Amino acid sequence: MKLPNYNIYHTTHPDEIAHGGTAVLIRQNIKHHARAEYKQNNIQVTSISLEDNIGEITILRSTAPQNNNKYEDYDHFFKTLGNRFLVGGDFNTKHTLLGIKTQKYEKKGAV
Repeated sequence: MKLPNYNIYHTTHPDEIAHGGTAVLIRQNIKHHARAEYKQNNIQVTSISLEDNIGEITILRSTAPQNNNKYEDYDHFFKTLGNRFLVGGDFNTKHTLLGIKTQKYEKKGAV
């Protein structure tokens, strides 16, 4: 995919089959650089770093295609990010503290 005046960065699932994966689009006139991919079976992340008036900040797009990730999976991931970051994406989080009745995914209307 190409979009005029934008750089597109992407990360595929480690098995290279068309599922999971992420992408970030950033305007070319914004000073930035791509960061190393975070590419695990359960979490994929595309990230870039920008400079603002405070210093470097990392912007990330993530996906966690499995719904059985554990605290340790996210803890390891977040420790790779440094002090300033903004993460957007789909973490497939299913937990009773979030109002989900069970940690197992239930379709609307299902028991």
